[in-house]
Amino acid sequence: MRTTGTVLIEDFTFMYNEKLRVHLIDTPGFDDTNRKDTEVLRDIAGWLGVTYDNKIKLSGLIYLHRITDVRMTGSAKRNLFMFQKLCGSDCLPNVILATTMWGLVEPNLGAAREKELVETEDFWGYMKRSGSSVVRHMGTRTSAMQILELLLNRCHEMTLAIQQEINVEGRDLDDTGAGRQVNEDILKERERHQRELRELESDMREAIDAKNHQAEEQIRQLQKDLQDKIDQGERDRETLQTNLEKLQEDREREIKQIQDQLEKQAELYAEKSRELEELRKSQSGYSADIEERNEEIKQMREQLKASLEELDRKKTGKQVMCRLEVRNMLT
Repeated sequence: MRTTGTVLIEDFTFMYNEKLRVHLIDTPGFDDTNRKDTEVLRDIAGWLGVTYDNKIKLSGLIYLHRITDVRMTGSAKRNLFMFQKLCGSDCLPNVILATTMWGLVEPNLGAAREKELVETEDFWGYMKRSGSSVVRHMGTRTSAMQILELLLNRCHEMTLAIQQEINVEGRDLDDTGAGRQVNEDILKERERHQRELRELESDMREAIDAKNHQAEEQIRQLQKDLQDKIDQGERDRETLQTNLEKLQEDREREIKQIQDQLEKQAELYAEKSRELEELRKSQSGYSADIEERNEEIKQMREQLKASLEELDRKKTGKQVMCRLEVRNMLT
């Protein structure tokens, strides 16, 4: 799992040797400033639920942390905590805690930060005591392959805590360890916003008594913003009240929408390509029309690639014919 924000779940596949194909799954983290935790959790839970049903098991997890970070921030600690909730204690021996970006720090400083991570119970201390390995990724292919080899040598399929809860025990997402934690965080935020609203009521009375209309308007806007956040939190809590079947339905619906969009884009791309070819045949030498059409098709090509990548990220393991056809069109 990345510790930096990302919005995607991506599958990078390569042949480790002649007989072994490796899939590296890159997931979003819970310290993403661009997405809510409920969205991240739904995406991860949905993907893990689908792969479990398709008899695909994980063999290990790599948690990346930048050694350039001066301190373990609150969001980084929470990301790590949520990572543990998703995994469960039984899976910790199959976790590798890897520090990155060693080329950007002095060795002694990096070593001191690494020591703090390992020796602090709330950072990596508990996980290391529970069997997780701590390694350094030096930014080279050799270093990356050594980390991967460490996982492959263990070669132990595992079921994550959230897969056990959702797939095996049939729990709703809000009843899982990770879901309960996200729900608790939302409730804490709601309490904080409600407390701020009460404080603003006193400020509003003072502004009204003083006939300070500008302050009244500013306070009114602050109240609206806080109420919007409270309402959004309630909607987020509702999105956690879902089971695996609903997560799969949502995933399939998203895939269908992207697939439909991709087919329309592919049809338009083919039509514009035919028009360009006819224009080239009817004109000789440089033409502003041809140049304009070339640029238009280039932009459409990029849009097609973006839609194709989005569909790949959402796929459930089933081959999608239009995806294959479009990929051939673009090569």
